[in-house]
Amino acid sequence: MLLCFLQFLRVDDNGVLQVEAIRAIEKVTLYGTSDHLRSVIEAGAVPIMIRVLSSTNEDIRSLAAKSLGNLACVDVEYVQGILVLPALIQATQNSTNIDLIRNVTYAIWNLFSYKELLGIEVVRSVLPFLNQLLYSQDCQTLLDACETFYSIAKGNDEYLRAILALEKLMLPQLIELLSNAPTDVIKGALRLIACLSNGTTTDTVKKAFRDCLVIQHNILPRLLWLLGHPDLTIQEVTVWIIFRLTASPKKLQLLINAAIFPKLLELLKLSDSDTLRPLEFEIRKPIVYFLNRAADCGKAEHIWYFITEGTIPPLCTLLKQVDAVEGAQEMLGAKHDVNDASKDKEEGEGENKVQIIPKDLLVIGGKILKILDKMLSIPQDNKKLEFIVNSICDTNDVMNTIEKWSYRELDAFDVFPDIRSHAEHILIIIYLTKIKSNDPEKQFEALQYFRNRLSPGCNFSVQQMINSDVVSCFIQILQSSDISPALQEEAAFALVQVVLALVVKAANVFELPEQLLDHYRYLINSGAIPIMIRLLSSSNKDLVANAAYALGGIAIEYRDVVLECGALPVLLEMMETSQERLSNTDFYNKSLCVLISKLATGTRDQIQGLIDGNIFVELFDQLQSPEIYIKKEAVGVICNVIPRSNFTQISYFIDKGMMIDMLRN
Repeated sequence: MLLCFLQFLRVDDNGVLQVEAIRAIEKVTLYGTSDHLRSVIEAGAVPIMIRVLSSTNEDIRSLAAKSLGNLACVDVEYVQGILVLPALIQATQNSTNIDLIRNVTYAIWNLFSYKELLGIEVVRSVLPFLNQLLYSQDCQTLLDACETFYSIAKGNDEYLRAILALEKLMLPQLIELLSNAPTDVIKGALRLIACLSNGTTTDTVKKAFRDCLVIQHNILPRLLWLLGHPDLTIQEVTVWIIFRLTASPKKLQLLINAAIFPKLLELLKLSDSDTLRPLEFEIRKPIVYFLNRAADCGKAEHIWYFITEGTIPPLCTLLKQVDAVEGAQEMLGAKHDVNDASKDKEEGEGENKVQIIPKDLLVIGGKILKILDKMLSIPQDNKKLEFIVNSICDTNDVMNTIEKWSYRELDAFDVFPDIRSHAEHILIIIYLTKIKSNDPEKQFEALQYFRNRLSPGCNFSVQQMINSDVVSCFIQILQSSDISPALQEEAAFALVQVVLALVVKAANVFELPEQLLDHYRYLINSGAIPIMIRLLSSSNKDLVANAAYALGGIAIEYRDVVLECGALPVLLEMMETSQERLSNTDFYNKSLCVLISKLATGTRDQIQGLIDGNIFVELFDQLQSPEIYIKKEAVGVICNVIPRSNFTQISYFIDKGMMIDMLRN
């Protein structure tokens, strides 16, 4: 039967017979299975249908074009190999038949579904025809033309350059379609512009195309209008285009001048609830990308404009929503598999067909934190900084959310490596601002926060605290005579916790890295050592014990500095009073012995200095203590000193009865 139909197509003098034959074949290609379509190809239908594309009957040409388009779906390589494109384009010459033009456009679209099989010359030959189709009055033709352009643009660099070479002919009409076409056509035109502005070719070509869109063709007013379009997909793609067009301060200023940002802000505020709806998330996601790029490439005045327009509250709300969804997915056992393509968003516009990908949640959360971090780094005066801090803190419960992100596990770093760093820096700047305020309650809250976050196991970044001058604030508070004792005690604990964090880190490496030594030198130059020695006289036993242990750690590398700052007299007083007021504190006595041990682990002259300061006399008294842990630490110090002592010093220890006491114990 199929062979008969093909034979009928060769009968040029019987147009009715040809029409019926091609109609029958078209039905087979339209409703048949893949096997049926391959049978049509194997029967030699393609060359015959190319032949009838030159028929004088437009209906025959139209049905032949549609059949070729259908056959290309199952064996595009073979159909392309027949060089059908020139015949398809020729079939539309001097014709206004809508069905014919539609079907030819449809066939060309399918032929480009495997665009890499076509040579660049073939691609160049079809582009002028596709450009003409952009001026069609038929919506389906316009849509198919845009989709065909899109398929070509997704190919290699040569294909994209070939399209961009038509920029002067194509862009005016393409931009015109954005405001004077049905919704489906607008979507197709937007999708094409988004692809071209984010092509895979070199940065120079992309930049030239973006300049052309923004400057020569003034696309921004059209994009502003599309941001208010009722179709959410159009809004989403429009924001992606805006993101791609604003890669420099100049273009960012043009966007601000075009009054586009207030509309973006409206979309960012789509929801104030705790629920993150997928469709809304898809629109807000590119806005976060835009703000992230603006924070990277924009000037300080641009970022301050975004701040004053009210960007921070909706960003904080979105961060909370992202955290809530991400937390729920973790409880349900979702994994952050960044390579799992099966989690990609399903195509469709219904709420039930859009899924939020775990990777996206981490990326958007990380970018929001980066934006907030950048905003906090911009202000040059305290009033602006306080305004930003208040904008963040006024968002209900967002500080707890940022705190959670500062504890992110390492699995998030594969997606956004600086998540924890940005979250920590935001917290540091916010609480540092509170310390610098004149409000004692805020100061106490901030100091207590740093004290708790620096406690063992919290893994807070000492590096960021030093870089942000937080440590210098602790020292200034402890050096001031106008600060309340309660605030000074919290500052003292926070300072000691900073030093302890460095000491613990130093204990875990064989050789201290230069960065750690720089931290030690920073503490010394900022006057922290005398303050910590002064803390040894505190009435708070926990503070004294921690300060002694921290000084012992510093003394490993900078023993002379600790001694020069007056550690010996204070240490002697500690030992004289230790058994009276703190003898029941294991950590206190251990810290005391650690400090003595580190100070004594030096040259014979330094050991002699400890002898002259009567430090060992008090230490020998510890050997008489009934508490075994005190004896243990005291014996450890003496065993550490003896190998480094000279004959006279060893004789001193013997005369004091040290050997006998050690053997007895």
